[in-house]
Amino acid sequence: MPISLRLFFMYLMAILYIIAGIFHFIKPEFYLKIMPHYLPYHLELVYLSGLCEIICGLMLFFRQTQALGAWLTIALLIAVCKFI
Repeated sequence: MPISLRLFFMYLMAILYIIAGIFHFIKPEFYLKIMPHYLPYHLELVYLSGLCEIICGLMLFFRQTQALGAWLTIALLIAVCKFI
C-alpha cells in the first residue's frame, strides 16, 4: 500500500476514534445499552473507555507515539469486545 494511502487511513482511523470517544461523553446512554451486566460502575466505565479512545486516537497522529497508540488501540478493542 502506498505510504500516502496508509497515512490517510491511519489519520482517518484516528479521527474516528476521537469522535467515538467524544460520543461516550455526549451520548453515554448508547454505550450503556451494550455494557455487560456483570461489570460494575457502568457509567464510569463508559467514560473511561471514551477517554481511552480519545487518547489512542491522539497518539496515532504523532510519529513518536504511533506504534504505541496502535498497540493500545488493539488492546482497547480486545478489552471492550463484548464476547470476552
